[in-house]
Amino acid sequence: MLAYDNMDELSQEFGRELFLVFPDWERLAQDILDDKTGVHYLEVNIPQEGSERQLHLSTADHEITIAFDQWHTRRALSWNEYRGIGGHGDPHD
Repeated sequence: MLAYDNMDELSQEFGRELFLVFPDWERLAQDILDDKTGVHYLEVNIPQEGSERQLHLSTADHEITIAFDQWHTRRALSWNEYRGIGGHGDPHD
């Protein structure tokens, strides 16, 4: 089981929510230390059956990054904004 104590709030909440939905992915998760900031973040690389490509999820730099091969997207939101609690606008835009 992943230790969340050293991670920032976004990483903790994202990891807990993610692994509730995809519990098999927790074994693929890593607690990564950013040497520049001293902050721990979550990184998950999920192999894709029949392909050498991987789904990559990360909370580095206080952003949720979702990447597949060369395609990726990032959202720099607080966890509450991401979940639609407070913040500005629709987080799914």
